Amino acid sequence: MNLFNFITEQAKKFSPTENEKEVIHRGISVYVKAHPYHITHTKPIISPFASRSGWHHFFILISNKKYISTLVIIMLILGGGVSAAAQEALPGDSLYPIKVHINESVRTRLAFSNEAEVAVEKDLANERLKEAEKLVVKGTLTKKAKNTIKEGFKKHADQTKALILNIKSEGNIEKAATINSDFESTLDAHASILGELSKKDPTNQEEIADVHSIVGVYLKDATKIRQEGEDTVVLSSTNKNEAEIKASTEVSLQAANAKIAEVDKLLEQNKDITLETKTQAITRITTAKDIFAQGKAKFDAKEYNQAYILFQKAARTAQNTNLVISSEDEFKINLSESFKADEKDQEPIEVSEPHNPPEAIEKDTTEAVSLPVENDKKEVDSKIESKESTEIPKPIPASKVLKLKL
Repeated sequence: MNLFNFITEQAKKFSPTENEKEVIHRGISVYVKAHPYHITHTKPIISPFASRSGWHHFFILISNKKYISTLVIIMLILGGGVSAAAQEALPGDSLYPIKVHINESVRTRLAFSNEAEVAVEKDLANERLKEAEKLVVKGTLTKKAKNTIKEGFKKHADQTKALILNIKSEGNIEKAATINSDFESTLDAHASILGELSKKDPTNQEEIADVHSIVGVYLKDATKIRQEGEDTVVLSSTNKNEAEIKASTEVSLQAANAKIAEVDKLLEQNKDITLETKTQAITRITTAKDIFAQGKAKFDAKEYNQAYILFQKAARTAQNTNLVISSEDEFKINLSESFKADEKDQEPIEVSEPHNPPEAIEKDTTEAVSLPVENDKKEVDSKIESKESTEIPKPIPASKVLKLKL
């Protein structure tokens, strides 16, 4: 159990009496008087409880990390009941500001490392998309709610991406690639689910399409970063001894195995899903197991780089399957077609040595690692300048390619 969940559970058990609330109030008052905040402007201060705008200023104030103790106190004063109820709130609900600005602020402020923080940010980006799907199912995804969700999703998705790059820059290349791979599979699942839900709700087509579009943009970006990350993992292995490479690959093995086991458990629990979805899920998890087996064979043969890529692929397939099963169980809507929307994931993949994408492709603004392949670059530049071809040349692999039928 993480620290946020521990505090939440304890808050639920804590129901202060009126006298205890008064003691807490006096304690806060004493502290405020002892540590006054000097205001340099002369504009009147709006009570945080006077208007929505006031609430906005209040939430901005407590979002500062140094006010984490204040956030925890607020949760305790609420007695845990309001805070817990707010977790189920959706945009437009009265408790939604509590969910976003207090509950989620506590979670982010209690993350004291890049790895802990990226886990929270990734989960919050996922939560925004789940909110959109819930509103679609209810038929209440208004333009205002959609904009709130889009803004929140972009904020957390951008932060997730930035933290992944920070972890990568710190030298934890495999960890960064694994986190990004997991984020990619989450986005992929939501893109499929939103696409399927849009067929069942003709009243909110424009709003659903807007959310689906922004998810697609981040999914494409995550896929690109993952591919570059896998290339970087392979290149970085040249500077590591066999024991280090084996250890990092074994982490991916265990992660993929755990995700597959989680889906098996969901299917065994006879979740409230349709026969069509269960059949599709079994097919997908069987595919994941086949990919995992291929990775294990490579691992046993000490071909750790190829094993790593295969384990990542197996984990993504399992994660995607997990999200679709869980969503159908929650929404009580047949989402079996969501698997078919991701049939590209079933095509044969190529496992090769790293290559550098041609410079003709539009460059990302992130701090992606650039792998120099001068000959390829000159060839591409030459073709562009002479207008001999309007097509982007395919990357040239550094060594032979091993095709694996999934």
